[in-house]
Formats: sequence, C-alpha cells, structure tokens
Amino acid sequence: MSMTSDRTVLLTGATGFVGSKLARGLLDRGDTVLALIRPRAQERGGELASVTSRAEALYQALDLDTHARRRLIPVQGDLSSLHPQALASTLVQTLRLLGRPLRLDAVVHAAARLQMDHAGQTDQRRAEIRARNLSTNVDGLSNLLNALTVFGANKTRPSLRILRPSIIAGAGSKDAYMAFLTYLNQRMLGVGVLDVGRRLTSRLPPGVTIPLPGNPLGKLDIVDIQDVTQATLALLEQDLERRANPDSPVGSLLQLSTAYAHGEVQGTQLERSLPSIDQLRPRNSYEESKARAEWVLQSWAGSQAEIRYNHLCSRQAPTLQQVSHTTLAAFYWQPSQIQRIAFVTPGEEFRSAMSTLRAASPLVYAIADGLWKKLPMLVAYINRPSDVTFASQKTTEDLADQGLEYKPQVFEEAYVRALVSSLL
Repeated sequence: MSMTSDRTVLLTGATGFVGSKLARGLLDRGDTVLALIRPRAQERGGELASVTSRAEALYQALDLDTHARRRLIPVQGDLSSLHPQALASTLVQTLRLLGRPLRLDAVVHAAARLQMDHAGQTDQRRAEIRARNLSTNVDGLSNLLNALTVFGANKTRPSLRILRPSIIAGAGSKDAYMAFLTYLNQRMLGVGVLDVGRRLTSRLPPGVTIPLPGNPLGKLDIVDIQDVTQATLALLEQDLERRANPDSPVGSLLQLSTAYAHGEVQGTQLERSLPSIDQLRPRNSYEESKARAEWVLQSWAGSQAEIRYNHLCSRQAPTLQQVSHTTLAAFYWQPSQIQRIAFVTPGEEFRSAMSTLRAASPLVYAIADGLWKKLPMLVAYINRPSDVTFASQKTTEDLADQGLEYKPQVFEEAYVRALVSSLL
C-alpha cells in the first residue's frame, strides 16, 4: 500500500538493478519519481532502445498500475555526456508540465558503470574500460552536481549522504550467495563456469579435486537488495526531516557508493573525512572511479555542507569456502561434486595442486587452467586476506538497545535487517 506524499525525487540509474528497486520503493511511499534515462542505450544482445521503450520496459518490470505510471516520469539524459544547463532546463520544464513546485525534495544517485579491468586484458582494452568507468562514475556525477547547482542548489546546499553497501545480491533467488555467483557467472564472466565445473567433476579419478585459486578463509560480505533499498529510504527520510530549509530548491542528495572502494572499512558508521586518493589501493578502475566520485561530492559540498557516510554490511561475513558450498548446493550440485572443488592459496600451493590435477586428468587440467587464465579478475577478487572483511561495527550492545539479539547464521539476513532497523 502506498503512502501519501507530495515529494518529488530525481533518481539516476532507475533502469538498473539497484535503481529499479529504489524506484519501486519511492513510488510505494507515494513519491513522484523523475527517472533519468539514457536516450539511446545499448540493450544487451538487441537493438538500440529509446527512452520511451526503456521507460515502458521499466513500467512492466515493476508491474506498475496506471496511477503509479503517472508518478514515474522518464527524463531524457545521459550523465556522462549531458550539459548541466540542459539537464537543469529539462527538470524545470518537466516540473512545470506536471504542475509541481520547482523543487527536488531529494536526489538519489544510483547510476554507475560497473566494469572491471584486469591483468588478462590488453592495455588498450584496460584503457577503454577505465575511460568508461571514469566517464560515468566521475564525470557523470560532476555533471549531475553542476546541473543541481544551476537548478538552485547554489542557494542552499542540500543535506548530503553517501551510503556504501557491500556486495549487493538480488532478492528472489534461493539465497544471496547464489544471486551473487549468478551475477558473476552470467553477466561478468561470460562463460558458464558452474556448468563447466559440474561436468569436469565427473571426469576426475577418486580423491582428486579441482583447485580454485583463492584463500578459503577469505571473507565475502553480502547484503540483500531489499536491505539496501530499505536503508536508502530510511536514511533519505532522516535527511529530509532534518534539513534546515524545507523550501530549498534541492532538499537532500544521497549517493550510493561502495564500501570496498576504500579498503578495510569496518562498519555501519559515520565518517568525518575521506582518505586521500594516494592513500587508496583500488584493485581496478571501477574502485578507483567510485573513490574519485566521492571526492567530487566532497569538493562540491565544500564548507557549506557536511557529508554523512554510512556503510551497510554483514556483521560476520562468511568465508569464501562457506559461500562456495552454499552457492553450489543452491545450483543443485551434489555433495560429492562439491567436495571435488577446493580453494587453494594462490602461489606455490596452488601450482602444486594444479600439477597433481594435471597428472590425474590432463583434460580437466587443460580446461581448468584455461579458465583461470581467462578469469584473472575473478582470481584477484577471491584472493582476499582472511583478516580483511567489510563487516559491520555494530556491536551486540547496539542491538541490545533495540531488544535484539544477534546469532550468526550461514547468511546474515537477521542481522542485516536488524542493522537496517537501527538506522531509523
């Protein structure tokens, strides 16, 4: 059931994985949502799509009724290439056509390019990916902020907040682990790793395993998209309630960022400052671009507005071994098949395990070796130190204040939901 609201929210990334869930949440609470949509975006495996067709696809994906469709308004624009004055003018014209005040109660920036570059790519390919990440994630944010300045944010800076979720997995799957690996398997890797792996296990002699290059005790932090959506809306509500000037042309701005862009971040907490760019050790240009984007927002805020930072992560992130076993079981692997997959520390230990595999089954070795050479990004990603996790710093005492007790489970759903509740 939707709530009554007279608020207008500008949402970027509305057609994306996170943005579409936020659009639904904003509509459910009664907001009018101006959804910034690229005019001619390339659809995966299909023809170029117009703003109208992409908006219609979003309406259908969210299963919107006629009333909700009237409150989800497509606004044409590509952040990476638009002129700030043009976007500001478009927003003014759209609000006038809707008969609404020339005010954006909130701006939720969820648009981002998530593309990884890695050592297995050519220098030219890596340079192309880096340029695209910086164009969307850094220049795009800069263009948005400049457009808001033209719109009227130079008069009164909005309330500013950055929410850094850890790895976001989609609802509707059997669990978050499976959703995350499905994302890797289908979207990022471009090869049916799980299907290939299951077939390979049947070709192995007894007692032989397929080694995966990764620290089995390394942590992998996962939060559910529902929790990210709930936290975003709760924090947005907080910021709208505390803004100094309710009549400000732009009330609040919330940017979704990434906790892991800044290294060993511990917790759902407020921060007072950002590490400098030269202090960061991003593992790829995506993380670099997200870190630089936060500095763009910091620079834009200047001394006129304080940025609040929140991290949304699991308190006790599961190990890579736990994640892999849960995930493979969710993909209907049998216990005997799961036992044939073992994470082995990269380096000499991994090379030795591959030599054993080569002697036992040259065919399986050749395929496995080819996969790891094809997927160096994945190898780097899962080779995570066992003492590094993006776990929440929310303590047992914090939860006790709410009458809650946290008992770690295989998937930290109960804790994450309590964590979101504590933000209210």
